[in-house]
Amino acid sequence: SQCCWASRLRDLLCKFGSGFVWFQKSVGNDKAFLALLKERLCDDFKQEWTTALNSSERFSLYASFKSNLLTENYFDFVKIKCFRDALIKLRMGVLPLNANRFRYAHENALKILCNFCKNEIEDEIHFICFCPLYKEFRLKYIQSYLQNDHSFTLLMQCQEKIPCQNLAAFAFHACKKRDIYMLLK
Repeated sequence: SQCCWASRLRDLLCKFGSGFVWFQKSVGNDKAFLALLKERLCDDFKQEWTTALNSSERFSLYASFKSNLLTENYFDFVKIKCFRDALIKLRMGVLPLNANRFRYAHENALKILCNFCKNEIEDEIHFICFCPLYKEFRLKYIQSYLQNDHSFTLLMQCQEKIPCQNLAAFAFHACKKRDIYMLLK
């Protein structure tokens, strides 16, 4: 209803220190007011996004390498949709890895172990850097980028085209191999 949206608009204006506009029914310079309001709305959204991301246990992996609210380079770098989708799922921590699937199943810690290795937690770091099931894809696509303890984070940030494309290819092919392994298991 009109009353509802009008009340929300008034509350929004007051929240950003522009309540005078509502009560005076004038903004003075329209362009300057709209530019200021847009800036405040964007700043507020960024602040809320950052707070939500940093306080979320669910997205702690993503928060470890994502700090700015910007469009990521990999959207331009990775043209093959199935590769890009695998990379998105990897970065968001929603691949069907046991650490993600059983994140809140505290009653049985064995559920989060790698089905192949049986003694390591199957999370993104294990998936990318260590699991022997994906050794052939690791060697083919990303081994040269895995040099030190910071390599995982740098690789996940995807700032350069070739490493980003290679990580996406690795994620796609490794996921497919995992699916086949899980079917045959």
